[in-house]
Formats: sequence, C-alpha cells, structure tokens
Amino acid sequence: MIKVIKSIPTEVEKVVFIGDTHHPFQDKVAIRLMLSFIRWFQPQFIYLIGDIIDMYAVSSYSKDANKASKFQLEIDATIEFLHHVKNACPDAEIAYKDGNHEDRLVTYIKKHEEMAGLKALTIPALLELDSLGITHQGYRGYLSHHNFLVEHGDRVSVGSAMTAKKMFERRQNSGISGHTHRLGAHHRTTLQGHYTWYENGCLCHMDPEYINGTPDWQHGFSIGHYLLEEERMVIDQIPIINGSLFYQGKLFKVS
Repeated sequence: MIKVIKSIPTEVEKVVFIGDTHHPFQDKVAIRLMLSFIRWFQPQFIYLIGDIIDMYAVSSYSKDANKASKFQLEIDATIEFLHHVKNACPDAEIAYKDGNHEDRLVTYIKKHEEMAGLKALTIPALLELDSLGITHQGYRGYLSHHNFLVEHGDRVSVGSAMTAKKMFERRQNSGISGHTHRLGAHHRTTLQGHYTWYENGCLCHMDPEYINGTPDWQHGFSIGHYLLEEERMVIDQIPIINGSLFYQGKLFKVS
C-alpha cells in the first residue's frame, strides 16, 4: 500500500540559487523576472554562486577601453542588484560565493603589489556586503547546505549537464554550480545512494563580445526544498524563456 501524504508533516527550508548575472552585463528582463519570483517564493536561504559582478575593468583579457574605464559603474550596478535581492526577501539568509570573475580582482592585486592589503579592495568592502548582512566566501572551495554542495565551479564541457557530470565525478556528492551558463542535471546511483549535480543557468546578456553567434546558454536559476526530516534536497530548475517563467501554475511575465 502506498501512503500519499498531501501535506508534508515536516519542516521544509526553501532555498534559491542565483548566479552568473555578470553585472553590468546582466539581462534586465531576466533579473526582473527572478526578483519577482523570489518576492513571491520567499526563500529562507539565498545563495549567490559567483560571477555576480563581471570585473571587466580588471580582467587580463583584451577589452573595450570605454567599458574598462567604468569600474565604478560595475560596482554600483552590483550593489543595486544586491539591494533588490535583499528587499525582495528581507528575512532570507544570503551568502555570496565568489566565481572566477570576482577572482579577477585577486589576480589584478597580485600583479599590483602596491595595492595588496588595502581593506577597501575586497569583494565584501567594494560590494558593501557587511552592511547588507550578506556572508561571503572566496572562489576556492564550496559551501554546504546540509551536505548539498554549493559552488561556482571551474569546468566547462560541451553541452548541457556534461559539466554537471564532471562536477559530480570531482565531488562525489550532490550539489550545484554555475560557470557554464547552462541549465542541466546529472544523476548518478552508486552503492552509497542516489546523487544529482545541477548546472544553474545564467542571468546575463546572451550576446557577449567574445562569442561570434548565439552561445549555447540558458537563462534561469534554481530553487530547492530541503526536507529536514527526510534529509533530502529537492531541486527545481526555473528556465526563463522569451521573457517569461512558469512555476506551479503561475506565469511570471514582463509586460
């Protein structure tokens, strides 16, 4: 006999994973949709999993001189975004995990030793994380939500979910990462149990200057329900397609 439980008799933690916005090169429609969704969803935890700011100005790559001279605009756009997230979910615990783009600042400082040690030149200081009550972790390593791993990632394979496969093989655990700008999931069953690793999509422009043509990226983000009694994380990926997203019978659309 199968017992159907209509109302889950256990505490559920609601979690949102957001990454790869690449401010100031964010997709404004995708950002508005995501903010509208989390304002409705009201998660208890929000993980910003890297490349929230692009750090274009301090990158080592060839770049447009006009864009490179506007580092403060990058910072201001990111701070404004963080305020929007905080205002949408004022009671949520928010964690900021650096990606490889935030790590560009570390690389830049290493090449300019006279700037090393300046307290103002850190991600928490530049983005005013302390005043927003947002915790911070650098690029290396990962965060853990009840043993569900959260990180930016540093690998890119061809095709959706292929990087998720590599990330699972690296961590041997369930988790989520960004970096690829794709949505996808890789499932694996072993003697130890069932595992899933997720790729989180992006919320940035789809026409980067370094790609000729249409990139194989997907706008979107992920949400999780963690069932404390079951010790289980259930992930839903939320794609944003043609200026709208759909979840549980609700359509979010920018008019």
